[in-house]
Amino acid sequence: MNKHLNLVPALVVLFYELDDEVWKAKQSECATKVEIIRLENVFYEHVQTYYYNEIRRVKSHNDFVNKTTHQFKIAFFGELKLDTNNALKYYRTAYSLVHELRAHVINMMEIKTMARFVNYEELLEHYELSVNYASNTTHLWMPSLSSGSILICARRRLAELAFEHKAWMSKQFQSFGDLFDEAIKLGLTTIQTQNPGFHYQQAVYYAQERKQQATHLCAHEASVSYPTPDPLEMTSGALDFYGQRAWRQGHQSIDPPDTEKEKGGILALQVKEKDVPHSSNRCLSPVVQMGEEYYHAKDYTKALKQVNVPASVSAYSVPLCSMG
Repeated sequence: MNKHLNLVPALVVLFYELDDEVWKAKQSECATKVEIIRLENVFYEHVQTYYYNEIRRVKSHNDFVNKTTHQFKIAFFGELKLDTNNALKYYRTAYSLVHELRAHVINMMEIKTMARFVNYEELLEHYELSVNYASNTTHLWMPSLSSGSILICARRRLAELAFEHKAWMSKQFQSFGDLFDEAIKLGLTTIQTQNPGFHYQQAVYYAQERKQQATHLCAHEASVSYPTPDPLEMTSGALDFYGQRAWRQGHQSIDPPDTEKEKGGILALQVKEKDVPHSSNRCLSPVVQMGEEYYHAKDYTKALKQVNVPASVSAYSVPLCSMG
């Protein structure tokens, strides 16, 4: 993604300024002609062609690449090409293939990272479609949390780093809430029972779970210091693949490459977790709970008022929880 977003342009345009008298006399005429051909559209067509050819190139390697990566690349180029329908199609396929990956504690963070990329892009493309067709929809498509459409139940993890799973779950819910919120601001039509507040509330719940896990797992004695050399330092400047552990670079086996490095890496992550400002994730718990009580009592006007949502508004207005 970094390569095609920041390093490799789809089109390079060179302009050369002429300073001679003949050119100055022709400037006005030239400007008029440039306006007539709508230069931006010409460039846009070239960019479209570039990404179309990139998609064809990826498809031609179908038998030689990982299926999940293959689908993700096609979806990503489709997104850059502004082909939202096909981008969504291939992101969804990539997401379904993530479930088929062999999960182990050694590669679990890599799988979760990949799942988060795919999941976010899938939701982003879906909301773009939803907003574009908002006038034809009466409610928001809501992926089922229990079926794993949003969250992969990736529970395999190192026991010593259990807080990472809670952090991952919290970020998933927060990302979905942010996208949901943005889609509504852009005109998405939804219903009162489906709003970002629920997802923010879940995000804070898992953030609190993370804090509890971190308090339990990272309560080292004062004599325990950060390991040296730093096991999280990347000698090459970047990880080989997103989500991999810095101390396991170049090692693909499910067995730890070095027991001492493994211990040092886990300790380093635990020490860093102690410095995370967990208390900055705060939930308006009393307000939310009072609102829920009004809701269960079927006093919907007071429930909406409690969370500052006007009764006349059928969509979400303000978050139930504050993510610091």
